[in-house]
Amino acid sequence: MARRSATYTVVLNVGNVTSVQLSLPGPQRYCFAVRAYDNLGLTCSYSTEVVFDVPSPVPPARADQPFAERGRVGTFVTIVGTNFGASQGTSQVTFNGDSGADELVGDEALSCRCRRAP
Repeated sequence: MARRSATYTVVLNVGNVTSVQLSLPGPQRYCFAVRAYDNLGLTCSYSTEVVFDVPSPVPPARADQPFAERGRVGTFVTIVGTNFGASQGTSQVTFNGDSGADELVGDEALSCRCRRAP
C-alpha cells in the first residue's frame, strides 16, 4: 500500500486468503499491488497496481437559522444551514417524532411540510 504509485511503504501479510477488507482514513490516495508467496518464501512480481481515492468525510448537517416551534398542519417549514445533501430524499426532518415530507432540498436549505399537529 502506498500514497504514490510504485512506492510501496506498507506491507500487509494477509495470509492464505483471496480478499481482505481495510479501513482507510481520508481524504487520501492509496495505491495497491499484491504479490503471492509460497511456503518456501519465494515471491512473484507485483500485480497490476490499483489506485483508490478515499474521499473526505461529509460533515453532519447543521441548522443555522432558528425556526418556529409551532405551526399549522400543512405549513411549509424552511430550515437554513449546511450539509443537508444536494438531492431529495437524503435528509429527514421530524416534528414531535412525526416525519415531515421533504419537498425542496438543497445543500444549504431544506423545506418540508408538517404532516400533523403535535
